[in-house]
Amino acid sequence: MPHPSPVYTRIARAAMSCATAAATMVWSGAAHAGSHGWSRSVHGPYGHGYTAQRQVSRSPGTATASRSVQTDSGHGYTSTRTTTRDDGTLTNTWTRTYDNGKTASRSGTVTRGEDGVTVQRDVRTASGATASRTTTYTPGN
Repeated sequence: MPHPSPVYTRIARAAMSCATAAATMVWSGAAHAGSHGWSRSVHGPYGHGYTAQRQVSRSPGTATASRSVQTDSGHGYTSTRTTTRDDGTLTNTWTRTYDNGKTASRSGTVTRGEDGVTVQRDVRTASGATASRTTTYTPGN
């Protein structure tokens, strides 16, 4: 099997760094368990404005962050990011749903096994296009 290109190697290292940071956040969940959030509403003198909210909750093995934005003119979205950890697998999913009903999503899973580390990435755009990539990094390569 040929070696991955330097670009994909950098992407994989960045993905592993993000996964490590997310895992640290999730694995330390017992110390930071709970939820918090905020809500903000801003309106100008001519009827223009928006309302935004964010909520974060953590429990051992899981962290979820939700955000919604709604403008006074009727445009907006809701997005949710969830990170979970279970037996050598770290999964991060992100979904954004727009007011018109269209949805975009990304997910990534990093799994550590005897043969190395497998990284699975999936993307779905609001227009419906999809992409998927799975890469396994073995020790010594």
